[in-house]
Amino acid sequence: MYLIFDTETTGLPRNFNAPITDTDNWPRCIQIAWQLHDDMGNLIEHQNYLVKPEGFNIPYDAERIHGISTELAQEQGIGLAEVLEKFNIALSKSKFVVGQNVGFDVNIMGCEFHRLGVESAMASMPVLDTCTEITADLLKIPGGRGGRFKLPTLTELHQYLFGVPFSEAHNATADVEATTRCFLELIKKEVFKREELQVEVDYFERFKTINTGPIGSFGIEHANLKTESDKIRKRQQATEPGGISKQTLADNKEELANANFVHLHNHGYHNLAKMSSIAYTKGFYYVPRIDRKVIEQYKSDIIVLSGNLYGEVASKLLNLGEKQAEEALLYWKEQFGDDFYVEIMRHGQENEDRVNTDLIAMANKHEVKLVATNNTYYINKKDANAHDILLCVKDAEKQATPIGRGRGYRYGLPNQEYYFKSAEEMKKLFTDVPQAILSTQEIADKVESYELAREVLLPKFGIPDEFLVEEDNTDGGKRGENKFLRHLTYEGAKKRYGELTEVIIERLDFELATIEKTGYPGYFLIVQDFIAEARRRDVSVGPGRGSAAGSVVAYCLWITNIDPLKYDLLFERFLNPDRVSMPDIDIDFDDEGRGRKRR
Repeated sequence: MYLIFDTETTGLPRNFNAPITDTDNWPRCIQIAWQLHDDMGNLIEHQNYLVKPEGFNIPYDAERIHGISTELAQEQGIGLAEVLEKFNIALSKSKFVVGQNVGFDVNIMGCEFHRLGVESAMASMPVLDTCTEITADLLKIPGGRGGRFKLPTLTELHQYLFGVPFSEAHNATADVEATTRCFLELIKKEVFKREELQVEVDYFERFKTINTGPIGSFGIEHANLKTESDKIRKRQQATEPGGISKQTLADNKEELANANFVHLHNHGYHNLAKMSSIAYTKGFYYVPRIDRKVIEQYKSDIIVLSGNLYGEVASKLLNLGEKQAEEALLYWKEQFGDDFYVEIMRHGQENEDRVNTDLIAMANKHEVKLVATNNTYYINKKDANAHDILLCVKDAEKQATPIGRGRGYRYGLPNQEYYFKSAEEMKKLFTDVPQAILSTQEIADKVESYELAREVLLPKFGIPDEFLVEEDNTDGGKRGENKFLRHLTYEGAKKRYGELTEVIIERLDFELATIEKTGYPGYFLIVQDFIAEARRRDVSVGPGRGSAAGSVVAYCLWITNIDPLKYDLLFERFLNPDRVSMPDIDIDFDDEGRGRKRR
């Protein structure tokens, strides 16, 4: 006896290799369907159950795939305990567990058995899978790992075996029907071996005698679950009180008439800069990343918006559920208090509209203010096509390739609403939630005016105690750095020139005075220390290039190895007291050794 089954779930696990005891990892089962067949392929029984969600809801992204909404499962589903009892009875009648990529479904149900503490023989039963390297070699579809053929999807396998695609994927009853047909057809073709099926020598001959033609459908009806979910949603909307009245909308428009919709710019600059640096230097993995510890360390003077659909709260609403999203919202509120705002966007997308409903409800429940925003990737609406072309150029794709995820699709924006909207357009979009518009001015009022323009900021170079000057600590001066630079320069000059003539001294004093006037002693100290350390680590260093070769100070510090006095080179080309600009010293390090100097 063969039990072919399939499940639909609330999503995918974070880790496919996690044990079934990790209940936080494995998603919940919301539909299970199975067919029980005897050894000759005759249908013995078929069942299909929706599972009533208890303590969780079905995320939008999962619903979008299989069509099962929380409302549908609540109305038509039965309790998990009853489902597991019925499934255990079916398992007791079978010898094999069968499915397409059935390991996933076995883990889903295994975790559900574990959650309720129900014993089951499923884990010890032999498994027959229609998605293996054997079926991959049968179909020979390129694109698998390590140069092998890719594992076939149910649609691809069905197309290969029966010549027609399988279009009702992600409805458990339809998936089971298609999997069963494919499985029995693979038995006819003797793709499954006698040892796997644990059958007698004449089994395949008897099976083919009974099943002479292609394995047909078993006449089981499959409900369109998306349609059923839509029916329930429309019925609920019809019985609920009407939306915002025309009078309320008119009052909102009047309130917004003189309101400013502010286009926000940078804020909390210094802490943001620190977090950005940490993200790039310590957290970079494909993209720069930071964790919550970094946020908690540098959270002061920061205003936080919850983000778009990829923000933590919205993303968890789409992919995990309301409970996890609410926990995330409460974390951000706890950290930032009144400086945390729930961000809502309206680009005319179904997933955004669904998320916004929950975001507004959670914001009201936890007294977090809303703020209206708009993702902007181009200035004018008419620029949408040009932007889409640029995305295709970036990914070497054709614009005719449909937008979506996975094989045969390309990246692209879902519509043409990602342009820079005017204040009036934004007010019109958010007339029903005027607070979201008013919050933009509130946020702008919180931001203090500041100037990013300042003198060049260089690392503070540590100098010996005998060169420290007390006044530098009070007025931020560089007297100590200048003294130490003069000391190193003259010590180096003695080694370079031996006897210091009047010409040499005059040139050194002129250059040191210019360096002091322009405020760059620390720059020279850092560069000479960097180069000296490279040489100590046996890293080959070039003689110096460009205008820096005109500096006697650089020559005496062993930054360069060309004597400017010998070749009559001009210091003013490098650093000019009448045209102050950041000095630029070009240094060459050998390819093999340059990594050692950074350690």
